[in-house]
Amino acid sequence: MEQLDGAEMQERVAEKESALDQLRQFLSTIDAASRDPDRWERAYFKKALDLLNAGAYGAVAPEVEYALEPPAKRCPKAQPQDDPELHRLNLAMMHRELDAAEVMPVTPYPPRFPYIRK
Repeated sequence: MEQLDGAEMQERVAEKESALDQLRQFLSTIDAASRDPDRWERAYFKKALDLLNAGAYGAVAPEVEYALEPPAKRCPKAQPQDDPELHRLNLAMMHRELDAAEVMPVTPYPPRFPYIRK
């Protein structure tokens, strides 16, 4: 795999930082409400975090948007399935997982998503 030049790598760093900021903002919203996230919020946070860890930084924003969707506007067909792993994902764990993702190195390319040059 070819390496990115300095400007391209700086762009990837900025994309990762933007994705981290979106996830931090999500956690701040939940913190401000003084409550634990519901199943919907946990599921879409986890999807966003998985995308971040895979290097798909640009795909994080829609998942964070879904996570922040008010309950009255949530599509019933998009309800996450009951997953025991999600039950354990509380706010403290979300903060720890995001902290861990923050120190991971920036990936030059998303591993499962094609990098398309314009």
